[in-house]
Amino acid sequence: MRPTPWLFLIACAGLAFAAATSLHGQEAPAKQDPIKDSAKPDATGKPPTQAEVLEKMLRNERPPSSPALNTEAVRPEPPSPAINLAECLQVPADRLGPLIREDALVFRQRAHLVRVGGAQKLPLLVFHSDASSDPMRPMLVLPCRRLEELEALQAKAGPDASFIISGQVETYRGNNYLLLTRVALMTADGNLD
Repeated sequence: MRPTPWLFLIACAGLAFAAATSLHGQEAPAKQDPIKDSAKPDATGKPPTQAEVLEKMLRNERPPSSPALNTEAVRPEPPSPAINLAECLQVPADRLGPLIREDALVFRQRAHLVRVGGAQKLPLLVFHSDASSDPMRPMLVLPCRRLEELEALQAKAGPDASFIISGQVETYRGNNYLLLTRVALMTADGNLD
Protein backbone atom coordinates (compact mmCIF):
# COMPACT_ATOMS: atom_id res chain seq x y z
CA MET A 1 0.00 0.00 0.00
CA ARG A 2 1.33 3.40 -0.98
CA PRO A 3 1.65 6.02 1.85
CA THR A 4 -0.48 9.12 1.50
CA PRO A 5 1.27 12.45 0.78
CA TRP A 6 0.13 14.07 4.03
CA LEU A 7 1.87 11.38 6.08
CA PHE A 8 5.04 12.05 4.13
CA LEU A 9 4.75 15.80 4.85
CA ILE A 10 4.25 15.16 8.57
CA ALA A 11 7.34 12.94 8.65
CA CYS A 12 9.41 15.61 6.84
CA ALA A 13 8.19 18.31 9.22
CA GLY A 14 9.15 16.16 12.20
CA LEU A 15 12.64 15.58 10.81
CA ALA A 16 13.07 19.30 10.10
CA PHE A 17 11.99 20.16 13.64
CA ALA A 18 14.39 17.60 15.13
CA ALA A 19 17.26 18.97 13.03
CA ALA A 20 16.46 22.55 14.02
CA THR A 21 16.37 21.83 17.75
CA SER A 22 19.69 20.09 17.92
CA LEU A 23 23.17 20.96 16.75
CA HIS A 24 25.22 17.77 16.45
CA GLY A 25 23.31 16.20 19.28
CA GLN A 26 23.17 19.36 21.41
CA GLU A 27 20.19 21.56 22.06
CA ALA A 28 20.17 24.88 20.21
CA PRO A 29 20.61 27.85 22.51
CA ALA A 30 17.31 29.57 23.23
CA LYS A 31 16.98 33.10 21.99
CA GLN A 32 16.74 35.71 24.69
CA ASP A 33 13.84 38.07 24.61
CA PRO A 34 14.69 41.16 26.65
CA ILE A 35 11.04 42.13 27.02
CA LYS A 36 9.95 38.74 28.43
CA ASP A 37 13.13 38.41 30.51
CA SER A 38 12.60 41.84 32.07
CA ALA A 39 9.05 40.94 33.16
CA LYS A 40 10.05 37.77 35.05
CA PRO A 41 9.72 37.86 38.85
CA ASP A 42 12.93 38.28 40.83
CA ALA A 43 14.28 35.87 43.50
CA THR A 44 11.72 37.03 46.07
CA GLY A 45 8.85 36.04 43.80
CA LYS A 46 7.26 39.46 43.33
CA PRO A 47 7.07 40.98 39.86
CA PRO A 48 9.41 43.87 39.04
CA THR A 49 8.17 47.45 38.97
CA GLN A 50 7.63 49.31 35.74
CA ALA A 51 10.78 51.40 36.30
CA GLU A 52 12.87 48.25 36.85
CA VAL A 53 11.52 46.67 33.68
CA LEU A 54 12.25 49.79 31.67
CA GLU A 55 15.76 50.11 33.08
CA LYS A 56 16.51 46.46 32.34
CA MET A 57 15.20 46.77 28.79
CA LEU A 58 17.28 49.86 28.13
CA ARG A 59 20.39 48.24 29.54
CA ASN A 60 19.94 45.12 27.35
CA GLU A 61 18.93 46.90 24.13
CA ARG A 62 21.21 49.94 24.10
CA PRO A 63 23.11 50.15 20.79
CA PRO A 64 26.81 50.89 20.91
CA SER A 65 27.43 54.60 21.12
CA SER A 66 28.40 56.22 17.85
CA PRO A 67 31.17 58.80 17.59
CA ALA A 68 30.05 62.41 17.58
CA LEU A 69 29.45 63.85 14.16
CA ASN A 70 31.80 66.55 12.98
CA THR A 71 29.41 69.42 12.32
CA GLU A 72 32.24 71.70 11.27
CA ALA A 73 32.72 69.76 8.01
CA VAL A 74 29.09 70.11 6.91
CA ARG A 75 28.39 73.65 5.78
CA PRO A 76 25.65 74.67 3.45
CA GLU A 77 26.66 76.02 0.09
CA PRO A 78 25.82 79.66 -0.52
CA PRO A 79 22.65 79.96 -2.59
CA SER A 80 23.11 80.24 -6.31
CA PRO A 81 22.15 83.57 -7.79
CA ALA A 82 18.68 83.86 -9.24
CA ILE A 83 18.50 83.79 -13.01
CA ASN A 84 17.11 86.97 -14.52
CA LEU A 85 15.03 85.68 -17.43
CA ALA A 86 14.21 89.17 -18.74
CA GLU A 87 17.92 89.88 -19.06
CA CYS A 88 18.68 86.49 -20.62
CA LEU A 89 15.89 86.82 -23.20
CA GLN A 90 16.49 90.57 -23.66
CA VAL A 91 12.85 91.49 -23.15
CA PRO A 92 11.15 93.83 -20.65
CA ALA A 93 10.22 92.07 -17.38
CA ASP A 94 6.53 92.92 -17.80
CA ARG A 95 6.44 90.93 -21.07
CA LEU A 96 7.45 87.71 -19.31
CA GLY A 97 3.99 87.21 -17.85
CA PRO A 98 3.05 86.49 -14.24
CA LEU A 99 4.80 83.86 -12.12
CA ILE A 100 2.81 80.62 -12.21
CA ARG A 101 1.92 79.03 -8.86
CA GLU A 102 3.78 75.98 -7.61
CA ASP A 103 2.31 72.55 -8.53
CA ALA A 104 0.23 73.98 -11.39
CA LEU A 105 -0.04 71.70 -14.40
CA VAL A 106 0.89 72.74 -17.91
CA PHE A 107 -1.14 70.72 -20.36
CA ARG A 108 -0.49 70.51 -24.11
CA GLN A 109 1.12 73.93 -24.54
CA ARG A 110 3.05 74.86 -27.67
CA ALA A 111 6.66 75.91 -26.94
CA HIS A 112 10.20 75.91 -28.27
CA LEU A 113 13.45 75.18 -26.44
CA VAL A 114 16.26 77.73 -26.13
CA ARG A 115 19.46 77.82 -24.09
CA VAL A 116 20.17 80.71 -21.68
CA GLY A 117 22.54 81.56 -18.83
CA GLY A 118 25.86 82.23 -20.54
CA ALA A 119 28.30 79.36 -20.09
CA GLN A 120 25.75 77.23 -18.20
CA LYS A 121 23.40 76.97 -21.21
CA LEU A 122 20.31 76.19 -19.17
CA PRO A 123 17.29 74.76 -21.05
CA LEU A 124 14.38 77.22 -21.18
CA LEU A 125 10.95 76.71 -22.70
CA VAL A 126 9.42 79.76 -24.36
CA PHE A 127 5.69 79.27 -24.85
CA HIS A 128 3.82 80.43 -27.93
CA SER A 129 0.88 82.70 -27.18
CA ASP A 130 -2.38 83.12 -29.00
CA ALA A 131 -3.64 86.59 -29.80
CA SER A 132 -6.54 86.02 -27.39
CA SER A 133 -4.45 85.11 -24.32
CA ASP A 134 -1.62 86.56 -22.28
CA PRO A 135 1.78 84.98 -22.88
CA MET A 136 2.75 82.21 -20.47
CA ARG A 137 5.92 82.90 -18.53
CA PRO A 138 9.05 81.12 -19.91
CA MET A 139 10.20 78.26 -17.69
CA LEU A 140 13.53 76.63 -17.01
CA VAL A 141 13.38 72.86 -17.52
CA LEU A 142 14.34 70.52 -14.69
CA PRO A 143 16.72 67.72 -15.70
CA CYS A 144 14.84 64.50 -16.41
CA ARG A 145 14.45 61.78 -19.04
CA ARG A 146 11.82 63.82 -20.90
CA LEU A 147 14.34 66.67 -21.28
CA GLU A 148 16.71 64.20 -22.93
CA GLU A 149 13.92 63.23 -25.33
CA LEU A 150 13.20 66.90 -26.03
CA GLU A 151 16.86 67.61 -26.78
CA ALA A 152 17.07 64.57 -29.08
CA LEU A 153 13.95 65.68 -30.97
CA GLN A 154 15.35 69.18 -31.30
CA ALA A 155 18.69 67.84 -32.59
CA LYS A 156 16.80 65.98 -35.37
CA ALA A 157 14.30 68.73 -36.23
CA GLY A 158 16.51 71.80 -35.81
CA PRO A 159 16.71 74.71 -33.34
CA ASP A 160 13.43 76.30 -34.50
CA ALA A 161 11.35 73.19 -33.80
CA SER A 162 8.10 73.60 -31.86
CA PHE A 163 6.85 71.09 -29.32
CA ILE A 164 3.67 70.26 -27.47
CA ILE A 165 4.61 70.18 -23.80
CA SER A 166 2.94 68.91 -20.61
CA GLY A 167 4.41 69.01 -17.12
CA GLN A 168 4.29 70.18 -13.51
CA VAL A 169 5.38 73.69 -12.48
CA GLU A 170 7.80 74.30 -9.61
CA THR A 171 8.86 77.72 -8.28
CA TYR A 172 12.27 78.73 -6.95
CA ARG A 173 13.73 82.20 -6.36
CA GLY A 174 11.31 84.07 -8.55
CA ASN A 175 11.46 81.69 -11.51
CA ASN A 176 9.25 78.88 -12.72
CA TYR A 177 10.72 75.46 -13.45
CA LEU A 178 8.96 72.75 -15.39
CA LEU A 179 9.21 69.02 -14.72
CA LEU A 180 8.26 67.56 -18.09
CA THR A 181 5.79 64.69 -18.23
CA ARG A 182 5.05 64.60 -21.98
CA VAL A 183 6.87 65.89 -25.06
CA ALA A 184 5.79 65.73 -28.71
CA LEU A 185 7.33 67.35 -31.77
CA MET A 186 5.00 69.58 -33.75
CA THR A 187 5.48 69.22 -37.50
CA ALA A 188 5.06 71.96 -40.12
CA ASP A 189 1.49 70.90 -40.97
CA GLY A 190 0.40 71.13 -37.31
CA ASN A 191 0.41 67.39 -36.63
CA LEU A 192 2.31 65.79 -33.82
CA ASP A 193 5.25 63.57 -34.59
